[in-house]
Amino acid sequence: MKNIVFITLLSGFYLTSFAQKSIRTVQKHKHALELIQKTKPRYSKGLAAPVCLKDSSVELTWDTINNVWLNNYRSLFAYNTQSNLFTETDYNINTPLTAWDKNSKSVLTYNSQNTLTLTLSYQWDLATSTWFATGRSTYTYSPANDLLVQLQESRDTTTHTWVGDFRTTYTYNATHSVTVEIGEYYSSNVWTNGYKSTNAYNANSNLTNNIFYFWNMGTSNWEPSDQTVFTYVSGNNPSSGIATQWNTSTTAWDNYAKYTYTFSGNNLTYELDQVWDSGSSSWQNYGNYAFTYDVNNNETSVLEQQWMPVTSIWRNSYKEFMYYTCQSTVGLGRLVGSAVKFDVYPSPAFSEIHINTELEFSSLHILSLGGQEVYNSKQDSKIVSVSQLEKGIYFIQLFGKNGDLMATKKFVKN
Repeated sequence: MKNIVFITLLSGFYLTSFAQKSIRTVQKHKHALELIQKTKPRYSKGLAAPVCLKDSSVELTWDTINNVWLNNYRSLFAYNTQSNLFTETDYNINTPLTAWDKNSKSVLTYNSQNTLTLTLSYQWDLATSTWFATGRSTYTYSPANDLLVQLQESRDTTTHTWVGDFRTTYTYNATHSVTVEIGEYYSSNVWTNGYKSTNAYNANSNLTNNIFYFWNMGTSNWEPSDQTVFTYVSGNNPSSGIATQWNTSTTAWDNYAKYTYTFSGNNLTYELDQVWDSGSSSWQNYGNYAFTYDVNNNETSVLEQQWMPVTSIWRNSYKEFMYYTCQSTVGLGRLVGSAVKFDVYPSPAFSEIHINTELEFSSLHILSLGGQEVYNSKQDSKIVSVSQLEKGIYFIQLFGKNGDLMATKKFVKN
């Protein structure tokens, strides 16, 4: 579902960017590289079902006092028969009860071409134990299936009608990459300019330059604010990005952030973020992000660390685990053409679980919802005792002889 996620990644940031110029700090793994993903073609017709679908994700924050990871947020995902994301339900941790409380939900609708047309947003009402609608987004496309307009509306709690909130329009080049993005906010029954973003590309349609402008209501002009220039050493993966801010006094671009990327194949494995120190005229460490992937190239974890200049060490800040249900498996680096059977029962389980699969696995691991390993076996046993596990949601992972992750399945322990 990466084809639709990037549509709204930067909208929230742009709304505040012209009010305060700040570094694009990462929250929920929105690193600078997603600016590149955001400019790619919006959606392709006739996409084959993905190898794996994300079941859930769990986010943890670092407790700097006790030096332990604490559960913070989790998301559960459900899909329709065309493997399109249908619902995302988000939960916050209830620390005193060590339980997950419902927080928000998104419900997505598609047309016959599997193109996203509507997203409804809900919040959980603790008092009534019901979902109530808070917002919606509608999407308009060109005949070429490029997203032209995204309209975001909020729910008026008094009149129970939808009210305009924010509107984003996109312009594309001949290769269907976004060249201009304009964001407008709704005020006093009028759409008012908020920001503009322009993009330039190299011969391989890779984003090389992005300039962000804010609308100056006093002069009724677009004024430059931020610029990011990406460098490519070889292939289509960037090696670095330099972010600058417009200095109105000198009418020049001043350094303020640098992003350095490391890839394994096409997978981003490490990102180093640095900020510009004008006093020493040098780049200083700010944050880093390490990513892991399974054998199907699905991102399975991200670890964020912040630089502590006083002690000159990296300190844990944020971590996220992603879990998938795979419709195919991988062996010796190649995809098996047909889906492989993999079931775990009973679920909920009380004392043991049974594994029903065609996979020839050599070891299995059981992880808690927070990503901690609670059981492992180097044997290919298809009956596993789980009586020692506490009640909750778990993931069982099967590994091949070469150590590759073959499949993941979720089950519930009662």
